Amino acid sequence: MAKKTITIETLGPDFREKVISMMKEEGMSIKEVCAEFDITPGIHARMKKESSVYREAFEDGVSFAEAWWMSQGRKNIDNKQFSTGMYAFQMKNRFKWRDTPLIVQGKERNLSDSFEEKEVISKYKKQEDSDEKVIN
Repeated sequence: MAKKTITIETLGPDFREKVISMMKEEGMSIKEVCAEFDITPGIHARMKKESSVYREAFEDGVSFAEAWWMSQGRKNIDNKQFSTGMYAFQMKNRFKWRDTPLIVQGKERNLSDSFEEKEVISKYKKQEDSDEKVIN
């Protein structure tokens, strides 16, 4: 049986909207979304290189997923049953949040302090590219 080749066309015309919806409304990770579409890590890496629509769907989706997770923390700030430790663990692992300050040009600052959106996206892309090299 021949292996099915996945392209942006075979994923369907509403692929972008589905990806963004899953990440925005459920906070799903890239790997969870890929699993929903039967996309392996290798196919994901190839598709990101080949299709700007595919790549941008996930880039936008990651931003929405982080916003979803942030809202979970905000909504549950007064909830004594909410596991703040698990929440912090999720945020650190999903979005590279950190407790330790960064040293930038001799000044100490936290990741959230005065970073431009483009700078943060650039850091995520570099880490994601590094992670993909390890996977492949």
